[in-house]
Formats: sequence, structure tokens, C-alpha cells
Amino acid sequence: MTLKDVSDRTEDYYKKWVDENKNKIVVIFGEPLIGKTTFVRKILENKDKVIWFKVDTNYKTSDLPNKFNIIDVKHYTILLSKLSELNNYDMKGRWIVVDSITSLSSDFLSDKLMSPRKNIELSNFYDVVFRRLSLLKEKGATIIIIAHEAVKSFQPYEIGPKMNVTVLRHIDKVYRVYKKENGARAIKKWKERVVVNDPKFFIEI
Repeated sequence: MTLKDVSDRTEDYYKKWVDENKNKIVVIFGEPLIGKTTFVRKILENKDKVIWFKVDTNYKTSDLPNKFNIIDVKHYTILLSKLSELNNYDMKGRWIVVDSITSLSSDFLSDKLMSPRKNIELSNFYDVVFRRLSLLKEKGATIIIIAHEAVKSFQPYEIGPKMNVTVLRHIDKVYRVYKKENGARAIKKWKERVVVNDPKFFIEI
């Protein structure tokens, strides 16, 4: 369902989306300027207890609701430090937004290519961030991570979030914002983590 399709029921759609994703870790990804930040801002504009980690500079702090607790993140170490601090507080009913996790990866870039060491550091960064977010989720918080998109595989051709895919084990749902042929923006579920309580295994001989 697209945002345009629900023009007469937009608030109901936002409420349903929010209710379905409470107390989860959600990733929203898409190409630059597709409307990821706009969507998240709209669904949370009437919410209290929103902690917004602002990384991207393509919009101003004044574009966000005044009641949001906005934290400017100029380096990934600031995010890590603040997430550790939040673990000391009651997080029930709080919303945490990181916009965007992809932009923080630029702290690991050097010239044109990343060294093997930098790749390891970046992977460790993603792992630490999502483990700390998982702790906040356990304390009652809902987390929304905004990311850019990238080609994940060519055969078959697949678009995915531009981030370390190993962290998907921490994520409950992943959504993609994209543009339809008529120009309307749409958001759809890309992946969802499903826990199998009693998996069956088969051994091929």
C-alpha cells in the first residue's frame, strides 16, 4: 500500500504501522531523497519520548518537531557513547531513530578504497551498535534505523540496505521505500526475522 493510496486514511495507516512495529528494531532503506526521513518524521510527529540521532545533513534540525530530543552525531563514537548512556534509563515507550546508519560508515572510509582493517572495524561497529540497540529494545524501546540502499546480489538482481548483512540477526523487520512508475512513494516489507522454535534438519547423503 502506498502513501498516496491512503490519502483519505493516512493517519489510520500511520497508526497501524506504528502499532505493528512497537518494541521492535526496524530498518527503513531506500535511495537518497526518496522520503525515508519524511516517512519516519510523519509517523512519529505526534509521539512523545522520541530520541532522534541526526547524522545526515541534507535537512535541518528545525525541520523536526520541537518535542523530539535531537542529538547531533558528527562521529560514530558519539552514537556508541549515547547508546551506552541510554541503557541506564527506563526505555519503555521510547522511540529511537538513527538517521542514517549508512552515513556513519563514512567515518571508516579512506580515500577510494577501504583497507581490510577498516572493513573489520566497520563490521565491528555495526555489530556493537545493533547489540546495544538490542539491549534498549529489551528495556521497552522501539528502534528505527534509516539506511541507504545498495545492490546486494546480481543473480538474481536484488536491492538491499547498504549495511553489513550479518546484523540482520538483530533486526525484526526491514522495509524499503521506493518510487512507483506513476511517481508515488511506496513502502513495503523487504524482510522479516522469523524465529523457528522447532526446526527440522535433513542430512543429505
